[in-house]
Amino acid sequence: MNKKDTALFSAIDIAYNDPDVKDNADLARILLNSAKALENGVNRQTIKTKLNNAIVGYSLTHNMKLPAAIVKLHQIISPSAEFSRGIPAIGQWLSR
Repeated sequence: MNKKDTALFSAIDIAYNDPDVKDNADLARILLNSAKALENGVNRQTIKTKLNNAIVGYSLTHNMKLPAAIVKLHQIISPSAEFSRGIPAIGQWLSR
């Protein structure tokens, strides 16, 4: 892993080890799957985007209630996840 991958892995690990997250099987599974994907060489940006989507989906189905560690992780990954979501849409915007 390079430095950016290691930084993302560390952020995921910190959130995963938070007691409120460990007690939540759904959130723990989301983080564990993301960490495993990163270890297996999946593109970091893909992981950030999928993790961002999973966190948003979880929050929508749980009355917007997230442990503080997940909120902090989301703040770390959200800007680049949102950016990558916009890049593929540029072609659609320009074709109209």
